[in-house]
Amino acid sequence: MFIVKGCKSVTNRALILSAIAGSPSKLINPSLSLDSLCLIDSLNQLGQRIIKRGKYFEVTPSDFKKKGCCNVGNAGTALRFILSLLSTQYGEFEVKCGSQLAGRPLSQLVDLLNKNGADIKLNESKRLKSYLVINNVGRVEHINANFGKTVTSQYISSILLISPLLQSLNVRFDKLMNSYSYVDLTLNVMKKFGVRIKNTNNTFISTRQNFDGVTLRIPSDIAAAAIFCASSFFVRRQVAFGYFAGDVKPAEFEIVKILRKLGFRVSISDNRIISAPPHLPRALKIDAGNLPDTSLTLMVLAPFCEATTELRNLGNLKYKESNRLEAVCVELGRIGVKIRSTSSSIVIHPLKRIKSGRLKTYSDHRLAMNFHLLKLANPEIKIDEMESVSKSYPTFFTEFDLLINRKFRASKITKIMLRA
Repeated sequence: MFIVKGCKSVTNRALILSAIAGSPSKLINPSLSLDSLCLIDSLNQLGQRIIKRGKYFEVTPSDFKKKGCCNVGNAGTALRFILSLLSTQYGEFEVKCGSQLAGRPLSQLVDLLNKNGADIKLNESKRLKSYLVINNVGRVEHINANFGKTVTSQYISSILLISPLLQSLNVRFDKLMNSYSYVDLTLNVMKKFGVRIKNTNNTFISTRQNFDGVTLRIPSDIAAAAIFCASSFFVRRQVAFGYFAGDVKPAEFEIVKILRKLGFRVSISDNRIISAPPHLPRALKIDAGNLPDTSLTLMVLAPFCEATTELRNLGNLKYKESNRLEAVCVELGRIGVKIRSTSSSIVIHPLKRIKSGRLKTYSDHRLAMNFHLLKLANPEIKIDEMESVSKSYPTFFTEFDLLINRKFRASKITKIMLRA
């Protein structure tokens, strides 16, 4: 039985904190995703020492170089975290990034950092996009900001993670923002490192703090685990796989409760998850504002539910690796799914007949992983750019095949739908 690999969201937050801690850290069961490896390479290029030893990362913090260059590829989290971190350092740095990040919002974070003492400039050409951080005169030592509910949670997380290096932090926020669960995740990881942030009347307040490195156990990727749980419906039998709880609860752990409401019998015990399927998933109206990744699993399940499914507060999906809201509408439509959508919601009707077709993933790893469930419903469905899963979960397809058995044939419910 395989064990679901480590969560990249927890891994990336732990890497930043380990790099600014006062002593070495040991990160057990870390993500080996391309995003995390890009962040590790960037931190190493900037003067840190991160080494993989067996099933853990050893992080030995050191002074940052006064001049350096790194490449975060298409890792949006790494780009935001690195820019915020470098804004606190004296020196000259270049942070290169991939073309996929060109359309993702960043100006609000850069403007905030520049307003508070950094000097960050965008250097853009047809072949290259990079950010120049030139802090020869000043650097960020104080941050006072007011974030509305439309801001991405990664902006706030990137600011919180550098708070131990700041003389003062005073950040006001709207707790109704989408993906606030990821801000909670950041605070929980910081707490494990002994960093304390005061939260009073929706305002984060802190001052400079010294803290030591820790041994942290990284939990398994809950988004991948949700897909594995959902597969039980398509194969019409119970599935079981290993799950490492770790020391921090993942941001989207709420998906387990939602799967249970759909009718899945999901149990977690003894480092294992068992999922048994319902006859047909129940239809729900769901506030998915805190589920930017696992909401895709619910969308893929929705056409097979007993009635119409509605998901709300999805506006942030437009700014992920792809416009996920638009992508789901277009691609599920190719195989016969009837969908109505607004700028922040989606209504998906039960499917009468599933068609074959070729689905685009828009180089989005989460789309590739979730669309793979549809191949269980109709093996003739083709999926483009499946290699994009390396961004978050390189071994996903290998483990998916182990879970459902390579000899799997279309289930009874699928055959009935195909004949309809």
